[in-house]
Amino acid sequence: MDAATLEAAIVAKGNEIRELKAAKADVTAQVADLKKLKADYKFAAGHEFGASAAAAAPKEKQLTKKELRILEKQKAAEAAAAIKTDSADPSKFGDAPLIQSRELPTKTFVDVANIDKSLAGQSFWVRGYLQNCRAKPKIAFLIVRQGAFTIQAVVTESADVSKALIKYASDIPRESVVDVFVTVIVPVNPITGTTQHDAELSVAKIFTISKALPVLPLQVEDASRSDTLVFAEGSDYVEVGLDTRLDNRVLDLRTPANQAIMRIQSGVGQLFREFLYSKGFVEIHTPKLLGGASEGGANCFSFGYFGESAVLAQSPQLHKQMACACAGLEKVFEIGPVFRAENSLTARHLCEFTGLDLEMAIKEHYSECLDVFSDLFIYVFDNLNSRFKRELDIINEQHPFEPLKYRNPTLVLKFDEAVAMLQEAGIDQDLLEDLSNSYDFMIRGQEILSGAQRVHDPALLVKRMESLGVPETELQTYVDAFKFGALPHAGGGVGLERVVMLFLGLGNIRKASMFPRDPSDAVPPSMLSPTSSSNDSIDDDIVDVGDGVELAPVHDDVRDDIICAIFNLPNSTIFYQDFSCALVSTIVYHGRMYPAGDQMCFYSNLFGKETKLLIPYATISDVSKTSSMFSHGLRIHTVSQKEYSFSSFWGNNSNSVATSPLTPDEHQHPFMDVAHDTFAISSDEFVDLFLSERAIYGIAEANRRRGATDIVCGEWTPDQDGRGTQSRYHVNDTTMHVDTTTKLHDIPYGDCFKVDDRMIMTWSTPSSCDVVMQLRVVFVKSTLWRSLIESRAKAECKQKSVEWLELAKAAVSPAGLPAYPAALDPVPT
Repeated sequence: MDAATLEAAIVAKGNEIRELKAAKADVTAQVADLKKLKADYKFAAGHEFGASAAAAAPKEKQLTKKELRILEKQKAAEAAAAIKTDSADPSKFGDAPLIQSRELPTKTFVDVANIDKSLAGQSFWVRGYLQNCRAKPKIAFLIVRQGAFTIQAVVTESADVSKALIKYASDIPRESVVDVFVTVIVPVNPITGTTQHDAELSVAKIFTISKALPVLPLQVEDASRSDTLVFAEGSDYVEVGLDTRLDNRVLDLRTPANQAIMRIQSGVGQLFREFLYSKGFVEIHTPKLLGGASEGGANCFSFGYFGESAVLAQSPQLHKQMACACAGLEKVFEIGPVFRAENSLTARHLCEFTGLDLEMAIKEHYSECLDVFSDLFIYVFDNLNSRFKRELDIINEQHPFEPLKYRNPTLVLKFDEAVAMLQEAGIDQDLLEDLSNSYDFMIRGQEILSGAQRVHDPALLVKRMESLGVPETELQTYVDAFKFGALPHAGGGVGLERVVMLFLGLGNIRKASMFPRDPSDAVPPSMLSPTSSSNDSIDDDIVDVGDGVELAPVHDDVRDDIICAIFNLPNSTIFYQDFSCALVSTIVYHGRMYPAGDQMCFYSNLFGKETKLLIPYATISDVSKTSSMFSHGLRIHTVSQKEYSFSSFWGNNSNSVATSPLTPDEHQHPFMDVAHDTFAISSDEFVDLFLSERAIYGIAEANRRRGATDIVCGEWTPDQDGRGTQSRYHVNDTTMHVDTTTKLHDIPYGDCFKVDDRMIMTWSTPSSCDVVMQLRVVFVKSTLWRSLIESRAKAECKQKSVEWLELAKAAVSPAGLPAYPAALDPVPT
């Protein structure tokens, strides 16, 4: 019975007992029943019959101050024990054991690309790179990236998520691989900083699968930022230079835009195959190791081959013709590597690229092949726009570009029409000069395909080889194949990276290649170089401050394992010579400054209190000297609006050495224009004539006649005969800089200065280029004769630059190339 029923029964039993007592009857049995009812009532109601619940509760004892302190300590101990227990709980967070495929899959994973608001309320695992983390005591916001897609994940303190878990998440190095167990929630407002706008993840568990280094050569978040933001006027965002990106390519490829570019590149190959398979073509695979030049040309990479000489194929041309016309396959294509030993440092050339080659038999006219190419490109472009729209949007977000416009069918210019257009533009072109059954395809004004009808008559083939100076014996197998009967045929070759570059308007072919190879780098430098950074790097021998300006460091490099341990840096980290200084805050923390390759480290131990500060150069927005508190002060501002002040107690400005990569002496020495001219040749022709290894009057010859020795393009050369010279090529979308630096030690005060020459070539039109010669004198030591040295050096170098430009102009004139004037011959010392 419940308490109410029992209460009614007790009242009734009490009345019965009272009536029996009035009649002087025996009530022993009734009293026993009443006691049992009251006992049952106490059990059901929790208190004695006739007493209220409030009265039944005992009075709470008032605690003394001492008892309160003891209680607080007990609660704190319990909380600490809970955190300790939680920290040791491997089921919630921690470093996961190495995955060795010991167990079959049991977890359910979902790709970031597939997460949206339709999955709200669902729980599953997500694996990706930890791109960023912003943590507070009770909440942390993570950006998790998988491929080209990013999503925000939130870790909030709750009954199931402890502060220890939040702290663990905030301490995971950026770019580590993590597994997170999440529940999808729909945010109140769209998330603007990720690709997934309409969903975010509530994290319940997090594990580190693979931990990244604490200091990376570049931050993927910096490398992912939109060009519009980075290059906006007054922007404080860090620009990650192309050289830094390529030197650390695996990190650079993690950006959403580069992930999408690689998928577009893959898509071009996929669509190329799809279309040609549908037209009855056969995919072939030709050899890349050849016993002679693949097309009888000279621009091949040569190597030894078991006692013989061999080359890498610069084209599948010979073998695809043999397969198509001589072996009877009729329609063939190949996607494979192509090797070109061309010393061309331009924005559209590579020494190794992927070729998309096609060869087909024709019945009557090579226009049959043209029609196939036309339909092929339209099929590729149409399907890129429709099937890869998401990737195109991601690329456009970082690298804005105008969508490619093309006709269907493709616009075809006949030869006489093209000649008439050239003549109207003032270009001298003979209608009957250099005729051939050939064709080019152009995108955004640049060639993407070159092809022609091939020679299938062996006698004519041998005649053409003789006219080009190619011995028949070098290509005997190729020639013999046509002697067995050959089909008339035509074809062409497409550069995959160039198609991707031009379709996306990237401006530089290196951005469209996964691991680009050009004449400057066969193998990029180690990505674990201690001096790599998001800005232009500082290596062991050269400080590169951007825009082609380099100078040798004036400090001594040192290694310090103890400091590396204090700041958790790799033991290979190189530091400049450390020095004494102080961090000025609410109090003055005296310590030592340790400038490293890409960051500045400060350490102080004041009465047992350690103070550690690490400022990456990439985050510094402004550096200034100050004497507001100390006469030798340095104030640093970062992009996050933080301010640090340092001072030196000694009579010098040694603390400014910490920011020498940011404020090099070169910035105080601007270039001055000394000569300018326009050349009626293309930029490629200019490079070939004056800057390549086979140049008529190349930069090396100009340097030699100026007295320089050991001319190279790349690292600084060892000083010989008192001179050290270095040339550096710097290329962007429209210009090429050739910077040459000369240090002279065998003349009076020669160790006090160096001379920088700069040639700037701009290709404004396909058939002409503008060339500007500049120079400057940079002083690395103080001298009383500075003004005199500077004026004489400028006058002498200006004369040499003007004379070189005049010679270059004469070299391309109809009159021919004159001899060097005596003025350029070196003067005996």
